[in-house]
Amino acid sequence: EFGGRDAFLTELYLEPRRQAQGLGQQAMKLLLSDARAQGVNALHLQVRADNSHALSLYRAAGFSGTTRLFLSKKLSDA
Repeated sequence: EFGGRDAFLTELYLEPRRQAQGLGQQAMKLLLSDARAQGVNALHLQVRADNSHALSLYRAAGFSGTTRLFLSKKLSDA
């Protein structure tokens, strides 16, 4: 569907005092560059709809929504 190897970004967190300093943009640039170098054709992530800082970062990096639904099942209480 996405032309080959996919990758999933599962965690990217910046402490609130570190936000709005360009660190997220730098991290995304490095992550995308490394993913491309590893032959990744599509990078997927989840973000809460109310996380406006993260949404802005991801949209600025070129991420967009899809018609797919991401489903989860928690297997432990940990």
